[in-house]
Amino acid sequence: MRQDATLQVPVFVEPLGNRPGYVAHLGAPFPLSVEAATPEEALEELRRAVQRRLEAGGRVMPFTVPLASASSAAGWLPDDELTREWQQAVEDYRRECDEADRRRILGESAEEKAAS
Repeated sequence: MRQDATLQVPVFVEPLGNRPGYVAHLGAPFPLSVEAATPEEALEELRRAVQRRLEAGGRVMPFTVPLASASSAAGWLPDDELTREWQQAVEDYRRECDEADRRRILGESAEEKAAS
């Protein structure tokens, strides 16, 4: 890693519960915890601990995970007669439910809907 390159990661700093001082926790890619008298000193100790790991040969490297494209996700159902019949049945059932809801909620009949 170049000297001028930086990586900002969140650090959780909290008071020690049973004695004076603070503990700073750093998650991935550096699962470390350090203790110090003040929050600022804890951050500095954490920076030094990370630096030691980098100096020992550790590296932070990018890793790209390919995601499924929208086109491949869109075709998860087979394109066959059975699937088309099932999709049509689902669409018909949704339409029936919508009409029943309109009658129940709005008092609208199927004839009034057809006329509008």
